[in-house]
Amino acid sequence: MYTSGANIFIPKDIFFQCGMFDENIFLYGEETDLCIRVNKMNYKISYFREKCIIHKQGKSTGNNLIVNYFRRMTSYKYICKKYGFDYKKILNAEIRYIKFKKNVFKLLTPKKYIVYENLIQKLLEEYSSS
Repeated sequence: MYTSGANIFIPKDIFFQCGMFDENIFLYGEETDLCIRVNKMNYKISYFREKCIIHKQGKSTGNNLIVNYFRRMTSYKYICKKYGFDYKKILNAEIRYIKFKKNVFKLLTPKKYIVYENLIQKLLEEYSSS
């Protein structure tokens, strides 16, 4: 289990004990890696459903969905290699999720679903080459 980096509160001493953020991860996934390491140190990761944080996503990275998605997948590929996870399995789940989002956008915003169609094509190419 992990939480979004915008929502992480961690004691300073635990942050330093677990090695802080992995500098090989540039955006997307650094909180996943941090939570894995904190969990391996037998600290509990908690989620407080009664708390609410508003995070304005995309303000650091712009609005290019495909570029941002591949930045995230590059980080996930690194994390999978680091911990021995099956990247193709994660990539396959992402493809299914994006297909679902594409179908929702096709119903709600017909023009926007084309972007998801292009993203699916790029992810399928990535899947074939992995």
